[in-house]
Amino acid sequence: MSREQFHAAVAGLNNGSLAELSRVVALIGDGHTRLTLPVDPNAGFFTGHTPTPLPSDPAVRVRHLPVRFFWFEDGLFIRDAADQALIGAKVLRIGHDDVATALEKMKPYVSADNEMQKRLNVADYLALPEMIAGAGISPTAEKIDLVTDKGSVTLDPIPFGSPVPWLKKPDPRPFSFRYMPDERIVLFVYNEVANDEKETLSDFATRMFRFIDTHPVDALVIDIRENPGGNGALNRALVHGLIRCEKLQDTGRVFVLIGRRTFSAAMFFALDLEQNTNAIFAGEPTGAKPNNFGESKKITLPNSGLTVRTSTLYHQHSDPRDKRDSIEPHIKVPLTSAALQRDITFDAVVDIVKAMKKSRPMAGRWEGTATFDFQRVPITIENGEMTAKDIGKLKFDGRVGDGWMFGTIKSNGLAFPFLARVTPRA
Repeated sequence: MSREQFHAAVAGLNNGSLAELSRVVALIGDGHTRLTLPVDPNAGFFTGHTPTPLPSDPAVRVRHLPVRFFWFEDGLFIRDAADQALIGAKVLRIGHDDVATALEKMKPYVSADNEMQKRLNVADYLALPEMIAGAGISPTAEKIDLVTDKGSVTLDPIPFGSPVPWLKKPDPRPFSFRYMPDERIVLFVYNEVANDEKETLSDFATRMFRFIDTHPVDALVIDIRENPGGNGALNRALVHGLIRCEKLQDTGRVFVLIGRRTFSAAMFFALDLEQNTNAIFAGEPTGAKPNNFGESKKITLPNSGLTVRTSTLYHQHSDPRDKRDSIEPHIKVPLTSAALQRDITFDAVVDIVKAMKKSRPMAGRWEGTATFDFQRVPITIENGEMTAKDIGKLKFDGRVGDGWMFGTIKSNGLAFPFLARVTPRA
């Protein structure tokens, strides 16, 4: 937005409330430029990679409710709660609004790069009574009425500074890996682009790839769904290690789990893998744009003591013509409430790895469609060649497994991974 538009929005503030300030900052439409809500540090919300000081005035601070929400494809659900009986409940109303209205009302108050990041942050903001009242969803921040498919409940805000033993704590390690011998999979969980207190990311990468080289491994699964970023310069050791690892070069050897929380330096890591490896992406679209603003600096507002983070640099990590809102997964796994019980995205990848083990050469003639530059194109595959309408013949080295076709397309000295679901013809 222009300077004039921003000044007009500030001049048009109805009041100086925290929610209104958040709404004005969110108008910029950038996930790195945001009002840092002064939430209780015990509440488990991500407020940045470096600590943000709380305002000295306690009246400005934001409390939280004894529930946490997640916005799934089939609705808003309670994923965590002080009252264990509420976990898994589907939310029908918040305050005086039905849940669909409440979700839409909260959207303007959330800073985000794209729709996926909005879905992530809106669910978090709906656990903050000051934001619920500020968005006009409830007449008061002191008691919030909630209606679910398990019944109705009135929620009181948790006093600032109170312990929250019911809240599930995330793994504090920025990275870790484990070996699954039955599946012959290494699962690399990458939750923050940062060094650990006991090990640098570079040393970790060396250790992990040495393990892969010396053990029977069919696939590496990299999980960056919970990674909000960090120091992007640290990604290099991982990317170079992956490029050097001979065992992981073929299509179907590397899978990357992405989602709405994949942001900032984690997005740069995903782009590096997209541009330099045969990685297959699975899950949801990322919560960041490939080309985006970042390197946020903190500004302390003089009267309230609130902190605004402001982007200072435009990152053009992808092609200058890349106008995508996100990286779309090759294997789309929309998150439904079934994910409260099991990891449906990881399970989908494990099924593919198993199918590839049962693969066989692609004899005969295959027909279907493929996507080239966002266009659906009819294709045929026969005798090691793929023929695509308006594109011509391409070399194709592929195999077919249980429900999946995979391989490599070669053209003009370039090679591209290929993965497709095989649907039996009716």
